[in-house]
Amino acid sequence: MPSLTVSETLIDETAQCASVAPMAWAIRVIESTVLVVCNLTPVPRLNYRLGVPRGGYWREILNSDAPFYGGSGLGNHGGADATPMPYEDFAQSLSITVPPLAVLFFKPE
Repeated sequence: MPSLTVSETLIDETAQCASVAPMAWAIRVIESTVLVVCNLTPVPRLNYRLGVPRGGYWREILNSDAPFYGGSGLGNHGGADATPMPYEDFAQSLSITVPPLAVLFFKPE
C-alpha cells in the first residue's frame, strides 16, 4: 500500500497565540487541499481575512458550530469565494466568518 503524503502550510502567521486570533492551515494530501481554521477563543471573528493557495469557490465541508453538532449555526452559508486580494504570501484570499470555539474545514472546488 502506498504511503500518504501530507504537507502543511501555516496560513495565518499572526495567529501564533490561540488567545489572540484564529489559526489556519492549508493541508495538502496528494492532490487535494483542505483549509482548516480553528478559533480557540470565545469571540466570533467576522470578515476574517486569510490568504489561500488558489482562487475560486471554497466549500465549507465542516463547521463544528453547526446546529447539527449543538452549535449556534454561525458560519459561511456553505462556503466563500476567494478574491484576487493578496494577503500575506498568497495572491488570493478569503473573507470568512469564524465562529467562537469552533473548527472550520474548507475545500476548493
